[in-house]
Amino acid sequence: GRVHLIPGAPFNLVSGTKLLTQGFEMKGDKDRVVFTKEGQSHKFDVKIPSPEGMLLVACLTRIGEEVGGENTQVKTVSICEAHEELGHMSEEATRTTATALGWTVTCGKLGTCESCALGKAKQKKVKSMHLKK
Repeated sequence: GRVHLIPGAPFNLVSGTKLLTQGFEMKGDKDRVVFTKEGQSHKFDVKIPSPEGMLLVACLTRIGEEVGGENTQVKTVSICEAHEELGHMSEEATRTTATALGWTVTCGKLGTCESCALGKAKQKKVKSMHLKK
């Protein structure tokens, strides 16, 4: 399953239902939940109390060459290409993520991204006019 980065948080989230839809089987009891598929397993057995009961979490160590669904491979990209490929995040987050993936980002500034500008655009307020009959 995919792991989602939460900037500033000391943890990542894994969706149990997403793992189930990807073919993992879930077994568990009050002390643990284990997701298994093709010999791979993820055990959630660290208990964190909450007002409604407890959360079962896992301490996972990355052993593969994948970060956030992207294969880590040596490649060189412009900051614009990295920004687009990594989901239009900020320049700082793009550079940090690209570095974590082992990418080399060429020199230069991100500048204005047309897709980001369109996504953040707000409609200008227009005075309404009432026609008299």
